[in-house]
Amino acid sequence: MIFMFHILFISLVPKVSEASPSSIQAQIDAAEAGDTIEIQAGLYEENITIDKPLHIIGQGDVSILGLDATPVITMEASNSSISNLHIKQHIAAPDIPALSVTSHENNIENLQIETIHGYGIHLDHAHKNNIKNVTISGSKHRPIIERHHGINVWKSDDNQIIHTDITHVLDGVYLENSSRNKLQKNKVTNSRYGYHLMFTKQTELLENESTQNISGLYIMGADSPTVKYNKLYNNQQNNQSLGLLLFDTVGAIVSNNQILNNRIGVLIESATNNQLKHNEIQGNYIGVQFIDAEENEINNNRFIANLVQGQAEKSANNSIDSNYWGDHVGLDITGDGKSNVPYEMNPFFLSITDTYPPFQLFFQAPGLLFLEQLVTIEAGDKLVDDTPLLQVPSSESNTNNEQTGLVLLVSILSFSMSMIIIYLGVKKQ
Repeated sequence: MIFMFHILFISLVPKVSEASPSSIQAQIDAAEAGDTIEIQAGLYEENITIDKPLHIIGQGDVSILGLDATPVITMEASNSSISNLHIKQHIAAPDIPALSVTSHENNIENLQIETIHGYGIHLDHAHKNNIKNVTISGSKHRPIIERHHGINVWKSDDNQIIHTDITHVLDGVYLENSSRNKLQKNKVTNSRYGYHLMFTKQTELLENESTQNISGLYIMGADSPTVKYNKLYNNQQNNQSLGLLLFDTVGAIVSNNQILNNRIGVLIESATNNQLKHNEIQGNYIGVQFIDAEENEINNNRFIANLVQGQAEKSANNSIDSNYWGDHVGLDITGDGKSNVPYEMNPFFLSITDTYPPFQLFFQAPGLLFLEQLVTIEAGDKLVDDTPLLQVPSSESNTNNEQTGLVLLVSILSFSMSMIIIYLGVKKQ
């Protein structure tokens, strides 16, 4: 009885085997479902397929170099894991990923991936996978248009992509026709777009970084994305570079992001019912731009030191209020921390510089300011904040009572001085 129990116990415990330097695939073929394979340090020149639930762990410096125009690693079986591997896809085969995932509920972590022409990781109809602590590098010598995405997510739902570092690819993370995916604490550099969403639903982008790309974050045809605590900065490689694009998107919540030193900070185009709140938008050529956008809420943001704070084209019925504009000189009569003088942004300067770019050198020159007063702008092309803030708002909080009292005092003094100056000028005449 004891002997039979011992045999049963051994049969139920997953085996742990060490892959020989000659072949990882041979160990996979010999393993049983649920086994753990520990791969010894070394260079393995082969393409492997995981076709049963297995846990593959590299011990030391383990490199796998693909030999043909197929993925270096293909994960076909669900409930598997791979970790501590250096994957090299050096075959110049377009569209071929270094790692292909067509299964579900896998753990993929602590990988270093090199690819010269294909995708780093490709998820295809793959759900509930966790990708964590992965470095992906493409070819910096290839033109951007000849590269592929670092992580490509196609018709795949409920995946988590956390703490990846991606450089020299087409788009860092590209998602299409996918729902409820979460991207957190990732960083993308030297690529086209840091993160690119196409026809997605309920995507979460939290605490990600995008810098030195053509553009930071493209959201197109999306439903209810959440964009919080991201840093999109120094994306200005051409005249169309953006920090954040919301195009044909509905229900986005964009809050507490830093959007700094881009060509255009935020572009909202053909998008409705989105919220832009508590963001820092600073040092961009254009802070925020609306094109054919309606019924969006823009409030409690900080627009500081943008060359042009904002522009609107055919974009009426947006709720723009209680933002801080660094160049606004306001007056608070009621003591609520908001100016009783609206902030208006006339797009005249941008319309001139779009036609004649050298005119950018004459920003705020007296001649252009004079011409600006002579040009009639349609109401839908004016950006107006009726109640701009006079103090920089902190993240998701209002100005405290002490600040409000100070603002009230300063406003009353300013108002009084203005009246005295006007009175003395009239009396002198």
